Amino acid sequence: MTKPFKTLSTAALAAVFASSALVPVASAEAPAAAASVEKVVVEQDGKLIEITQKEYIDLFLAGKEPKVKFITLNDEKTYTVEQYTDAFLSNSLDNDKALEQLSEKATAVTPENVLPGKVNEDGQIVADETPEEKVNETFFYNLAA
Repeated sequence: MTKPFKTLSTAALAAVFASSALVPVASAEAPAAAASVEKVVVEQDGKLIEITQKEYIDLFLAGKEPKVKFITLNDEKTYTVEQYTDAFLSNSLDNDKALEQLSEKATAVTPENVLPGKVNEDGQIVADETPEEKVNETFFYNLAA
């Protein structure tokens, strides 16, 4: 028998991230440094780009649904969306418990070729320039001076 709701839609996933960010819950049981999503790695034009959770939520609220591949928690550990989905479903759709389970029990992953990114004024996800490109730009600027 398969698990019901094995996969979460992008909208459902975004709603979970958004609800936990917009409505913080104070709990006597929660430790001071409870696990939370800090960054989201999305796939854009075949590239993996890391943006902040706030940027992701803003995109979602604007009606855009970037494809999430990984999440990074406040402990700087990264997990796949599948790991998060499994934890979320096994904890009766409780986001806080799912994040705690990931942080304490799941094996973190190290995705390759993730570019730092940001959301520009037009609401598009763009990869930041690589440091090498910035160095080359500075070199040629100084050379021309």
